[in-house]
Amino acid sequence: MEIQRRVLKDGAVRWRVRWRQGGRYRVQTFDRKGDAVTFGAELRRRQQLGTLTEMDMGRVTLADYVVGTWCEAYASQLSPKTWMHYRQLLNKHILPALGPLELRAIRPETIGRWQAERLAAGYGRAAPRSVRSHRRRSNECVPRVRRATRR
Repeated sequence: MEIQRRVLKDGAVRWRVRWRQGGRYRVQTFDRKGDAVTFGAELRRRQQLGTLTEMDMGRVTLADYVVGTWCEAYASQLSPKTWMHYRQLLNKHILPALGPLELRAIRPETIGRWQAERLAAGYGRAAPRSVRSHRRRSNECVPRVRRATRR
C-alpha cells in the first residue's frame, strides 16, 4: 500500500492511496492527506483482521444492495404509500431483470438496454422513469461503492 501526492493541472493537490486486493490494484483518491492516511490505516487494519474483502462492495448484487442497504436507509423516510409503490416497482419491474447483476456491472448502457426492452415489451414509460428516480436516490450512497471498485 502506498500514499501518493498528486498535483492536478489546475494546481490542486490530491492524495491517492493505492493497494493490491484480490490480484488487482485498487485506488482511492482524497482531497486531504489526513483522509488518505486514515484510509491507509484502515486498509492495514482490515488486512490484519482478514476483512479487507468486505471493502469490495461492487460485487454485491443490486437485489442484495436494495434489500440490505437501500431499504434500511430510505424506507423509513418515505410515506407508506410511496414505499408501497416503490416496493411494487422493485418487485415487478426492476429486481427480476436487474437484481442479479453486481453493482459494478450496472452502467448507463445497462439501464438503457433494460429500458428499451421494457418499452418494446409494451410497458409504459412510468417504470423506466421510476428506475431513473430510484437510481438517482440510490446514487446518494453508491459513490462509496463505485470509488471502492475503481481500478
